[in-house]
Amino acid sequence: YSMTNEQLRTVIKRVKDAADKQKTVEEEDVIAFANEVLGDVDDKRLVTLKEVSVMTGDQFTASATVKLLIDGREALGSGTGVGPVDAAAAAISSILRSSLERQLQLTEYGLKAITGGTDALAHANICFADDSHNTFRGEAIDGDVILASVHAMVKGANRALNFGKRLQGVPSRQAN
Repeated sequence: YSMTNEQLRTVIKRVKDAADKQKTVEEEDVIAFANEVLGDVDDKRLVTLKEVSVMTGDQFTASATVKLLIDGREALGSGTGVGPVDAAAAAISSILRSSLERQLQLTEYGLKAITGGTDALAHANICFADDSHNTFRGEAIDGDVILASVHAMVKGANRALNFGKRLQGVPSRQAN
């Protein structure tokens, strides 16, 4: 791997954080952290997760409340779904609806354990699509499957907002 000093510091911090939460950090965990850091786009971070809370259970509609920092201002949203990930996606979409001129829909979701055991790291990847069929991917790794999923959604939302800002900067073509 060829990394900048900042990327290396980020990987080291992620490894230390994971080691604090679980007994051992496997080689596969370190590789996953490095791949995630190197795979991050150079887009400006317009969306930051501030808080997330999910409730789920048997005979209970899953719900989520999410607080995001978008372009320097806090926004709170809530949603329900068939499970905690679906509810979190609905909450994030409800927040972004007011920040984007198009609706984002979660079209793909994947989750896998990087290593075995109950303390395994979860690798989540998502894809949002807007009304114009533009797609925005996000992926994240965390020891908690819900947090990995939400962090992946925030990365996808960040890509969508950066895309929207780039579109706003493009002069429109008008017929002469």
